Amino acid sequence: MFHHPTVMVVDWIFVPFNFFAVRVIEWKQMKKLWVIVFISVVLNLLTQLFWQYNNSDSGHMISKSGVILPAGWVHFGFSIVETVLLMAFVFCRRANAKEISIVTTFSVIYFVAMGICGYILHNGFIVSDVVTFVCGLFFILVYPLICNGSRKSF
Repeated sequence: MFHHPTVMVVDWIFVPFNFFAVRVIEWKQMKKLWVIVFISVVLNLLTQLFWQYNNSDSGHMISKSGVILPAGWVHFGFSIVETVLLMAFVFCRRANAKEISIVTTFSVIYFVAMGICGYILHNGFIVSDVVTFVCGLFFILVYPLICNGSRKSF
């Protein structure tokens, strides 16, 4: 586990993130939230399968023979919850919440730190890390600007 900087360091960014994110999310949007939960489970399952198939884990979450270890199952559940919170922050946020800038800052710090640690961990870039980094920053920084711009034109 100590050889996995994203688990040891980066995932801890979610502690303060979670505290503020739950205040920003509009929890009454249940249809959207159920879609987000479904998408989160599918994306995390595909990522886990990608790591398993390509033997991308250093032995902390997946054994050398491809068996998901207990830490892998914990990380899988943790990743689903955090993906739900991140996606709900993007797609179900309360427009007037005062904590939006705090949650945005923690999100950006997470995606940048995740990208750096992923590069260090794998001695280069892997597809799942690059997709997560690019999509994460797009949806945290660019997507809200696009939505706010389109709302102003109506």
